[in-house]
Amino acid sequence: MDNNIRLIAVDLDGTLLNRKKEMTPRTKEALAACAEAGIIVMPATGRPATGFPYVAENLPGFRYALTSNGALVYDFQEKRAIYEDLLSVENTLKVIDFAADYDLMVDVYTDGNGYSEQRNLDNIRHFFFAEGMIEYVLKTRIPVENMREFVISRGRPVEKVVLFLSDVSFKPELERLLEPFSFLKVTDALENNLELNNSTANKGAALLRFGERLGIAREQIMAFGDGRNDCDMIRAAGVGVAMANACDELKAVADRETLSNEEDGVAWAIEHWALGK
Repeated sequence: MDNNIRLIAVDLDGTLLNRKKEMTPRTKEALAACAEAGIIVMPATGRPATGFPYVAENLPGFRYALTSNGALVYDFQEKRAIYEDLLSVENTLKVIDFAADYDLMVDVYTDGNGYSEQRNLDNIRHFFFAEGMIEYVLKTRIPVENMREFVISRGRPVEKVVLFLSDVSFKPELERLLEPFSFLKVTDALENNLELNNSTANKGAALLRFGERLGIAREQIMAFGDGRNDCDMIRAAGVGVAMANACDELKAVADRETLSNEEDGVAWAIEHWALGK
């Protein structure tokens, strides 16, 4: 048991949520017990701030969220960003121009929202989405006609650019082609995507900065994840926990491993290692 845990950061898809994108009663109970014990639980996700209303509604004591792979930490109580590490407009346009040469769907996250071109939303099945993700994307994206013009017209840095592939076999080559873009941090969360943040933005850096803000030491932080975009966070946390269903890259850097997201792995670990049940 880790008696001194004061902050728990938890990824959503493949970690806190099961394959139906639900939190089970046992998981809700464990999170409620954390709130009662004064432990802060915050989602730490690649999603934008508007991308998880169901989770927010069912997370006891919910206030903070680490979003867009660490580009933005948001305080939902005060309705403001408390940490940002964003891509400049200039660099965002370089990515959009690069992507135009390939069969890719380009999404941009800015000001807590996800934006996608209407033509891609109309043709979403072309981009190799699993059925559950199609519904999620269509519900959470704001359509725009032209992404380049949209970014220019807003004139504001962005949190993240996501590239969705129509052919997943092209993914290793796409990642290689992005290597010269030194201003980017490239990771992924799905088989059919690459997620592009500012080079210094990641879940781990944002988590430690947030902890410092609240006077919480690294050793007092526990984090859960399953994907490549969680690796920095798992390394950064005092107790980094990999799900049983996590990728090998994440398991290699984790301190501990719990059950899968289909077996209430987050709840089990909290019960045994944070609450000492």
